[in-house]
Amino acid sequence: MINILIAEDEHLERKAIKFFIQKLYSQEIEIKAEVSNGEEAVFQALENDVDLVLMDIQMPKMSGLKAAEILKEKSSKVEVIILTAHSEFDYARKSIQIGVSDYLVKPYVEKDFKEVMDKALEKIKNRKKAKEKETKMLEKIKNITPVLEKEIILNIIYNTNSSLKSFLEHKKMLGLEGNNYIFLTVNFQDNSKIDDSFYHDLRIKFKNKFAGVISYNGLINSIFMIIDDDLKLKLRSNEFQQIEELIKTEAISNKKEINLT
Repeated sequence: MINILIAEDEHLERKAIKFFIQKLYSQEIEIKAEVSNGEEAVFQALENDVDLVLMDIQMPKMSGLKAAEILKEKSSKVEVIILTAHSEFDYARKSIQIGVSDYLVKPYVEKDFKEVMDKALEKIKNRKKAKEKETKMLEKIKNITPVLEKEIILNIIYNTNSSLKSFLEHKKMLGLEGNNYIFLTVNFQDNSKIDDSFYHDLRIKFKNKFAGVISYNGLINSIFMIIDDDLKLKLRSNEFQQIEELIKTEAISNKKEINLT
């Protein structure tokens, strides 16, 4: 369902809008709230996370134009259709500059209402489809991330600089931000495998501290590629020293020498 808000201070106008919606869009639109002033329009639109606002341009407390401007600044995804009288046509044109979807000039008939609504609903549906597609893609990436990170790490280490260059060009696919990077390896001196639970603890610590982390727990080394624009500063921070202390504690508990390089 597409959620909408009606912002109109005239009771008869609100009644007409609801009539058209129930007649034309009863199976795809839900009216989440009705308000009669601009301030309440902004509040209720954000509170109810609506997709579309039908906004009268002249309302008490705050004009519909001002309310639309504030709303678009706070939530650009919300579509706004301005409702205006003939004498306010210039204001309606200004509303387009703010980023509202369209406007309806009163008095309008069903055909006009449907034409404007259909265009706005099409934009909303396309955005929802794109969002759904993006969510599914990110979920797929999330599911293959461990395998993908292993492949990236091994390619960079054992192949050529071209592997590193290729990864840096496509790192946003993994949601990684930042251009500076460093490789850190953790290993026991006797070359025994790092415990998986300790590896995951380290990974969480690094991810909480740095903008981007990819890693692989190999047979001998745990390898971390740390990505962050403030890399040098963060490597000298107290938080990073705490990570170093965690590694020392792990070495003591295992009665082994451990290296961080």
